[in-house]
Amino acid sequence: YCQAYCTYCFRFAQFVAVGSSLQFASKDAQQLARYLEVNKGVSDLLFTGGDPGTLTAEQFSRYIDPLLNTKEHEHVQTIRIGTKSLAYWPYRYVTDSDADDFP
Repeated sequence: YCQAYCTYCFRFAQFVAVGSSLQFASKDAQQLARYLEVNKGVSDLLFTGGDPGTLTAEQFSRYIDPLLNTKEHEHVQTIRIGTKSLAYWPYRYVTDSDADDFP
């Protein structure tokens, strides 16, 4: 699910081919945390590819919470969220049932 179909989106298959082999299968949120623990040279992180603003607060928290305020991830200085949801779906952050829980 996404609010817009951008012509340059490399995750397009995630929204039009649901259930096909084109769709990413990983649901392992801890994989990112483990990768960053080993790769100390990563100082900037960008959540994008599809739109992370379409995730529920609980889903997004599974990815971002393990990275915050931990010794293992102190080398990560910048975390950016690449989303169009602020323009396409601003109510997601104001009136959705989990708006107050979004990290």
